[in-house]
Amino acid sequence: MNSILNKEDEAAYICTPETAIRDVLHRINRTDYLFQVVLDAERKVLGTVTDGDIRRALLDGGNLDDAVVDWMFVEYKYGFDDDPAGARAILYDKERPVKFIPILDRQGKLVDLVSRTRATDDIGIRRALVMAGGFGSRLGKLTESKPKPLLEIGGRPGLDHVICALEEAGVPEIVVSVHYLADQVKAFIENRESRSKITYIEEETPLGTAGALAQLDDNFSDPTLVINGDVITRLDYTALHGFYTKHGVDGLLAVAPYEMNVPFGVVRVGENGRFSGIEEKPTITEFISAGVYYLSPEILALVPSGRKIDMPEVLNRARDLGLEIGLFPVHEYWLDVGRVDDLARAKADHA
Repeated sequence: MNSILNKEDEAAYICTPETAIRDVLHRINRTDYLFQVVLDAERKVLGTVTDGDIRRALLDGGNLDDAVVDWMFVEYKYGFDDDPAGARAILYDKERPVKFIPILDRQGKLVDLVSRTRATDDIGIRRALVMAGGFGSRLGKLTESKPKPLLEIGGRPGLDHVICALEEAGVPEIVVSVHYLADQVKAFIENRESRSKITYIEEETPLGTAGALAQLDDNFSDPTLVINGDVITRLDYTALHGFYTKHGVDGLLAVAPYEMNVPFGVVRVGENGRFSGIEEKPTITEFISAGVYYLSPEILALVPSGRKIDMPEVLNRARDLGLEIGLFPVHEYWLDVGRVDDLARAKADHA
C-alpha cells in the first residue's frame, strides 16, 4: 500500500461538506490522485468524491455550484489503522478493486489515505488522432489560403493548442489526419519542437469525420483518443482515461452542455392533450457532442477502409452491435472554433 497523506499535503485531499463542486474540482486538479475526502469538524469521513463522481452528477442534472455533500459518494470503502491486512484486502479485492481508501481509527476519524499504486503508475492515453483535414468552409475567406487548424488563437495556431494539451497529458504518440492544404499543416508540425512522436494520415479524398480511423495501425491494443482539430479545450485527459478504465466501457463520447433560449412561452402538454402549464421564455440545456472520443480497438474495427464515414454512423453501429459507449461531460473550457463568431470568441478568450 502507498500512503498518500503527510503533514504537508493532507489539506490538499480534504474538504468540508459545504464546499462547492466547482471548488472541489479545482482542488482535485491540483492533486496527483484526483479525489477528495469530505470531513466534518471532528475529522469524521462523510464521503469521498472523484472527478468521475462529479461528471456523473452533471449527467444527472447536478450544478457546479451545488455543495459537495449533495453529490459525494457515501458508500465508500475504508480500512482501520489497527488492521493493515484488512485494508490491503480491500484495496486488492480481485472482484471490486479500488484505487484508494481512507484509513480510520475506531472512532471513524481520518488517520491516513492509502492507494494500491503510485499516481505515476498508470500509463494513461497512449495514442491520439487529431482530425485536421477539413476545408473549414464555414469560415469563408479566412480559410481560402490557410487551413482551419493553422488559424491563430492567442498568437499561435489552434492546432498548436490541441497538440500542446495532448503533450501535457503525456500522450506519447499523436497522429494528425490531413487533407486540405496538407503541406501547410505538415510544415507547421515539422517546424515545431514536439515532445510527442507525431505522424500523419493523408486523406487523398475527404473521408468524413471518422474515415481516417481505418488507416490507423490496427495492431494497437489500447483505446485511441480522437479529437477534432477545431476544438479548443482544457479537458482533463487524465480524468477521461480514468473514467474509461473505471467504467469498463468500449468507448467514451465527450459531451458539453449547450444552452438554448426559447423566445416564447413554452406550453406543457398533460394527459389527454390538456394544458398543464406554461413557462415563459425558458432556457433549455442539452448535451452536444464535444468532438472528443476515446474508442476501443473493437469500435475502430467497425470503420470501413477507404470510404467516407462520419462519427455518428460509427457510434450508432457500435451501439447496435451491443458495444457500450459512455458519456463524459466536459465542465472545463471548451469551444468549437469552426464558425466565425466562435473563432472570434476564442481569440478574445486567449488574448
